[in-house]
Amino acid sequence: MISFMSTLLMNLLGFIGAAACVLLGICMLARKDKNNTVKRQIYRLGYKIKEIVYSCAVSSYMDVSRMRTDARYRLALIPKKALVLNLDAALLKVVGIGELEDGPHYDVKIELPNGLEMFICKRPNLEYFLTTVSQWYDLVVFTAFNNFVADPMLDYLDAGRNILNRRLYSHDYGKLYGFRAKFLSLVGRDLSSVVILDHSNVECSWIKQNIIHIREHVIDEWDTTLYDLLPILDALRFVMNVRSVELPK
Repeated sequence: MISFMSTLLMNLLGFIGAAACVLLGICMLARKDKNNTVKRQIYRLGYKIKEIVYSCAVSSYMDVSRMRTDARYRLALIPKKALVLNLDAALLKVVGIGELEDGPHYDVKIELPNGLEMFICKRPNLEYFLTTVSQWYDLVVFTAFNNFVADPMLDYLDAGRNILNRRLYSHDYGKLYGFRAKFLSLVGRDLSSVVILDHSNVECSWIKQNIIHIREHVIDEWDTTLYDLLPILDALRFVMNVRSVELPK
């Protein structure tokens, strides 16, 4: 028994010592880290751990087979809604095209049809978010880019799943009192069945009853926005008219 406790204590002390050395090394690297490279790697590791923990925590919540019978019956009576996603600054950011300056980091490098490379930074947990909400809604993407630039990004995010086939580009914007505006009539649904996620109050000022406002993504910031939206979007599936409830601002 004493031998076992001694071995356990030695292993525990060894683990603590190794962890302290790693932490000390990270701190020393961080002091010399002018471009925040170490900080970004720590953030990415933290996001990955959080994604694993979150996925385990909500596995039963996402399981349709565990839904109550009356809830499944109500959901079957309500037409599937459309979720409009603002691509630019809300879901990802383009940090460089052709050449990347020192400083900004990127998650993905995508080649455009003309041979130029585009560097993009995704909002944390974007893939998990798209996979989940695509089971609940018909997804539509609205972007200020033209199709030449936007399609390679969207094809990458879609990854052959055919969940981002509905796309509206820069030429689909309208004008309202001299300002650029998004017209949800292009979605082809009654506005009672359309929800839009957007960071711009100006472009969506006339459809406030349909918008869930999300703040612009800030690179290198701890961000759980997309995870936090899942319970709200799940609940809206059961509402007959999204304009009859007050959406979070």
